[in-house]
Amino acid sequence: MKVRVYRDIRYTLKRHKRARQVKISMSVLRGIVVTIPPYVLLRDVEAFIVEKYEWILVQWVSMQDAPARSWGSYPAYKGRALKHVRDLVQEWNALYGFEYHQIRVKDMHTQWGSCSSDRRLNFNYRLYFLPKHLADYIVVHELCHLAEMNHSHKFWRLVAQQIPDYKKRRQELKRILL
Repeated sequence: MKVRVYRDIRYTLKRHKRARQVKISMSVLRGIVVTIPPYVLLRDVEAFIVEKYEWILVQWVSMQDAPARSWGSYPAYKGRALKHVRDLVQEWNALYGFEYHQIRVKDMHTQWGSCSSDRRLNFNYRLYFLPKHLADYIVVHELCHLAEMNHSHKFWRLVAQQIPDYKKRRQELKRILL
């Protein structure tokens, strides 16, 4: 990873062998990270940053102005978070009936959850601190990946069966800093 600067934006450039496109992620802890596939040239990355400059600046400034959220420490809340997540998965999976192999909670810094191809559900322990309607959305989202391992229209229809206002909840989650 290499730190680069364009005007007043300082970002970390990260090449990743499984990346398929240029991706920008931001967090208070990690700053701005630009992830690129191995074959992308530096001049193309710089052109991308120039093209997205205004958007990056607006997002970064709004993130800095977002109210700070106090998360409990991972070791202190891991057990409670796991029980909470298991209860939510059981509640929502009663409606879907999907088969999964394991539920884990982790100290994730960039995502709320994930579903692996071997049917393991992983959730951010911070889910424990979210309002129920947002935690419900995350659990349903990951459960639906057990049927559709992508974000196709079919996947979103499956999510919408139980969470019709999922777009609104997604937007609300984006405003919460991890």
